[in-house]
Amino acid sequence: MPRDFVPLSQALAMPRQKMPGPPLVIYAMVDRSDMRVRYVGVTKSGNLDERLRKHRALPTNREMRAWLEVGDPVMSPLEYVNRAEWEAAERGWIFWFRSRGNLLNVDPGGLFRDAGGRPRGFVPGKYQPPKSDRPSRPQREQAELKRLIERQRIDRKAQRTGTSPTMIKQREVERRVLFKRLSKGLSAPR
Repeated sequence: MPRDFVPLSQALAMPRQKMPGPPLVIYAMVDRSDMRVRYVGVTKSGNLDERLRKHRALPTNREMRAWLEVGDPVMSPLEYVNRAEWEAAERGWIFWFRSRGNLLNVDPGGLFRDAGGRPRGFVPGKYQPPKSDRPSRPQREQAELKRLIERQRIDRKAQRTGTSPTMIKQREVERRVLFKRLSKGLSAPR
């Protein structure tokens, strides 16, 4: 199936900002033949020609390698950002292009993190993963297993008693509420 890439003119029509100081550049790699964006990236050097040479030497994936072998890319700056904003900006541009067409980008941009919360190119000691309130994968799997076991227990009890699983669950919730009230020294509701 042919990919539907987005024209560069559509992206450049959006307002952009320039930052004081040494900015990072969010750029688009554009196919010169049809002026459609194929890849979005970020460079801290600001030298887009040098970045293109690095992409040619080390493409990020097979599709990019194939395109760079036959295509004639041109680099175009999309936005200039400071170091605090670059991840959100790169992700935003990648999302914007993907929602309108296709890209050769493999990940969502920024310091893309693996299942362990570590960014690509993780170097121990140089990076601490962000603290998250979201349970880890093993914790989520354990909670899902508990819910599954509870559902099976309720279904077995429903078959044994001839009552619906919803009624059994409702009665158990009422018993738990009553137990909590009594354990706190409160009277049972009437």
